[in-house]
Amino acid sequence: MRTAKTTFPNGLKKALTLSFDDCVLQDRRFVHMLNKYNLKCTFNINSGWFGQVDFIGDINHSHIFANEVKSLYQNHEVAVHSVNHPCLTNLSDECLKAEILDDKAALEALVGYEITGMAYPGGTWNEALFPKLKNLGIEYARTIDSHGKFNLPDRPMAWHPTISAVDQSLMTLTDKFIELQPDEPALFYVWGHSYEFDAANGWDRIEEFCSKISGKNDIWYATNIEIIHCCDC
Repeated sequence: MRTAKTTFPNGLKKALTLSFDDCVLQDRRFVHMLNKYNLKCTFNINSGWFGQVDFIGDINHSHIFANEVKSLYQNHEVAVHSVNHPCLTNLSDECLKAEILDDKAALEALVGYEITGMAYPGGTWNEALFPKLKNLGIEYARTIDSHGKFNLPDRPMAWHPTISAVDQSLMTLTDKFIELQPDEPALFYVWGHSYEFDAANGWDRIEEFCSKISGKNDIWYATNIEIIHCCDC
């Protein structure tokens, strides 16, 4: 583990980062909301899913098109989520390499910059993946193992977030983070899928979160890769 910097940019002690998966159609609405409140997010994308129609129960889980990726996510970070969303721990080294590098290459061609971050498909990971992913050019990988804390990542290849965006404790933790006056750097990390907001009151609730957390002079609003590079993780 490397030593984190004492502060974030401009001497700030608090930072917020978000991470959302699957490149679903609801990202269009969510990105508009994020831009309205000047929040930053990392979007983890499956390049093999572009344009596919899909439903999870009654909720639309269909996907955006490749030609809108650059413009839609231009104020945010695009990251790897594999080509087809398999369980990475079940793959051979050859298949793992194809899933990660093909996704990485496809996304880089769309956005025009190097991509070195990712989220584990389905949240499934093990430590055996760490050196393999590093050899494929990955600097960090987010899990779905929420811990409810405001920790900086101590192991970037198993970066655990604070809380899911649809967790009932989100607003309680938001208030706690806003009131926090930390001595050491504190990170609030919210993850999720924007299609989940189609459930009852989901969009109203996430906008309440965005409105409440935005515009704070003591919070740095950053993408995942900005956090990693700032903290020298």
